[in-house]
Amino acid sequence: MDKSLLIYDGNCNICNKLVDWVSDKLPDSFEPKKSQSLIPEEYGLKQKDFDNYVWLITSDRKKVKGSMAAAKVLREMGSGWGVLGTLISIPPFSFVAFAFYWLFSKNRKRLRSVCVTK
Repeated sequence: MDKSLLIYDGNCNICNKLVDWVSDKLPDSFEPKKSQSLIPEEYGLKQKDFDNYVWLITSDRKKVKGSMAAAKVLREMGSGWGVLGTLISIPPFSFVAFAFYWLFSKNRKRLRSVCVTK
């Protein structure tokens, strides 16, 4: 694998908008992919993993999920975003980032009008 894959829920409007926004700021070594276009088992994952988290699979096949994947993406964007990514990677900020990500992930279905594409 030449590029790091950023795997996200293509049925989520917020996910799509965020990925569109970060794509312009990421180096060419990243490739965003909608989870619906991939087979999770090819990456050692299950469908529920794709359903519950954003994933970053690095070119050396390391897997990072959820808020830590977001933090790594922010660090790769550089400048102030890199500082934010570093900050949310360390305790106690990482706990807050994890909790925020978990709450959003678990409640996306309730935010259907905002999150799910029509």
